[in-house]
Amino acid sequence: MSLTLQFSIVTLNPSTYRCEIFHGPPYTDRELRGHIDPLQTVPLTPVNAAHTATFTANPGNGYALRLLNASGKVFARSNARTLASKQRLLVIEGTDRIAEATFGTFAPPVPFTEEKTTFDRLDLDFQGNDLRLFGHALHDGVFNKRFNLDYRFRVAPVDIPVWTPVTSLPEDDTPEDTLTIDTTSLTIDADRKRQAVLLRILKPIIRRKLRKTVQRRFHESILQRAAGAGALKPVITLRGPSVIDGGFVDLNIGIVGDAPG
Repeated sequence: MSLTLQFSIVTLNPSTYRCEIFHGPPYTDRELRGHIDPLQTVPLTPVNAAHTATFTANPGNGYALRLLNASGKVFARSNARTLASKQRLLVIEGTDRIAEATFGTFAPPVPFTEEKTTFDRLDLDFQGNDLRLFGHALHDGVFNKRFNLDYRFRVAPVDIPVWTPVTSLPEDDTPEDTLTIDTTSLTIDADRKRQAVLLRILKPIIRRKLRKTVQRRFHESILQRAAGAGALKPVITLRGPSVIDGGFVDLNIGIVGDAPG
């Protein structure tokens, strides 16, 4: 059995790009976490105004794809597709530019209280190549004193195939298939003893509440950008975020979806 897919690629130069194919479901838990090798990797072949990828490996009852650039980096990927899915795909390169003022609205509303810690100020801004969450809080328990926290982080892409596409989310859920957040530093203006205790208290709050809120807002912004790209059932790949002088963060994305028509 062979499978030939046709790609209409917008704004990219795909002459040295390759396409990976992965087997279809069912998947093991390990594979769902990304520990899976492609069945086959083939170059893209120009045909008229499009490019094709022809696979001879048998993916079973479905497949997933990743497109790699000349450096071997993932610039676009699909979800798990059935063999009956359309074989004409649209690939689009884009950028979701988020101004610092817009980024500031991604912070959770204050005041809110978790683990006896009340946050009455949370500001988001850019600091060099980092994104920063600066806040004021009061812990009602071990220390009844106000403190400041300075949490710096970066957005990191998730580039494994999207086994289960996420197009909408319950209010309290956070997507994990597009991006994640990597911590750069966490600083608290307190003496060493208080710092040790507050760090143990704050880390799960940051992970559970603050990071997930910001992560979800980034995801929603990228989804909105992809909705206007023209691909049907789009799957988004974050190819690399960058903080730009002048107060912007650019989320460079690749989009794969069914071609219209």
